[in-house]
Amino acid sequence: AGIIANKEGISWRTRRGVQNPNYFGSITQASTMRLGFTDDNEEVTVPLNKVVPMVHPNDIVLGGWDISSMNLADAMERSGVLEYDLQRQLVPYLKDIVPLKSVYYQDFI
Repeated sequence: AGIIANKEGISWRTRRGVQNPNYFGSITQASTMRLGFTDDNEEVTVPLNKVVPMVHPNDIVLGGWDISSMNLADAMERSGVLEYDLQRQLVPYLKDIVPLKSVYYQDFI
């Protein structure tokens, strides 16, 4: 949901106001790496995604496995984790994504 909201620029209303998507908290987008220090003892850092080759999150293809055959829009609604306004806007992007079947072991669940 977060990747799609970022990719599509979807903003949503919460009880605290309008929330805009961002990758804050994403280790690939918000982290920095210390390279060392300058002659003046100032720390030199660079964004992690400029040092380690990695795909941008907007270019990731979403998929996965689950014991439920529910499409991601219905699963999102059932979980009730995301704000309603965000869910409403994500439905067109998630309704056609259905997880691949996974192995179900009763003793493992």
